[in-house]
Amino acid sequence: MSHVIFVLYISSIIKNQNKNMSTYYCERYDVEYDINTGEILEKICGCEQYTCPYTDNWLADGKPTTVPMEYRDHLIDAEMERHEAMEIYDEIEWALMA
Repeated sequence: MSHVIFVLYISSIIKNQNKNMSTYYCERYDVEYDINTGEILEKICGCEQYTCPYTDNWLADGKPTTVPMEYRDHLIDAEMERHEAMEIYDEIEWALMA
């Protein structure tokens, strides 16, 4: 029986190691968030409404506990990098055709 418990314990450690939490900064709320779940990892600033753009954005979005997909900056940055790489590829292709 103790061998079974040990195996379950080891498998849980391995499973948790595979869930490395990567974080990214969200400009809209001025917080760090988990890129896998979108969960906001910091407290939103406690400013009064209409005095801070971060608080205003958070309130306008309905006080979310996760960053909405359209504001997950790591996805936006990755897409921008992809477009830049495509533009460079196009420039090289046009240069080779000349």
